[in-house]
Amino acid sequence: MSKDKSTKGQDLALTFTGRRHITENCYEYFFRALQNFSWLPGQYLKYTLEHSDVDRRGTTRKFTIIPSSNNQEIGLAARFYDDGSSFKRTLQALKAGDIVNAKGPAGDFVWSGNQEPAVLVAGGIGIAPYVAMLRDWHSNGAKFSIHLIFANSTTEFLYKTMLDELCVEHPNLTINYIVTSVEGSINANKIMNLASDNGSRGSTVYIAGPKLMSKELKRQFKQRYPSIEVKTDSFNNYDLDA
Repeated sequence: MSKDKSTKGQDLALTFTGRRHITENCYEYFFRALQNFSWLPGQYLKYTLEHSDVDRRGTTRKFTIIPSSNNQEIGLAARFYDDGSSFKRTLQALKAGDIVNAKGPAGDFVWSGNQEPAVLVAGGIGIAPYVAMLRDWHSNGAKFSIHLIFANSTTEFLYKTMLDELCVEHPNLTINYIVTSVEGSINANKIMNLASDNGSRGSTVYIAGPKLMSKELKRQFKQRYPSIEVKTDSFNNYDLDA
């Protein structure tokens, strides 16, 4: 996740209300905050789950804040694996009414505020911040064009139904789904070619996904397209739970 030196955040108590299966091995977890707090689309909370037999990956994780469809709750999206961390196993075992501690919000991976066209690049679970950002964009009248380039190793794209519905409703939203196991990994040239096809070549480029992907794409843009503004968000949870 991006660091945000300007946001101290606050200690939060969250009541777990339920979970929803999204696709494959990914679930959404929903919580109701016991105190008021404000956050910007794209920011995250740092969750703490105290438990026994803690493995080397620890008791805390950072997850992007995902608003529920009715905006009454906040959520997180998480993938689960057979050899997952003790943190993830504890998350799976939560029961409705359980209290979870968190700190935040934090993170500077948010809209630049210039209301200008944007290219959003997502890798796998990196779609999470864009769920909040696109819902905010939709709620505020979808006043600028967006081109989403979503790369995933399989055809099971997270939130695809929601994304496709937004695309139908807003002609200024373009989405490219890329199955990397078939089409190969994405790179700066591929992103710019797709953006050119949609007239978005000069837009700010946002990149969210695994740390290595974000780092490599940022390097490529700096080297090949130095005039393009690039904002990145690295999902370190990949390193903890892959």
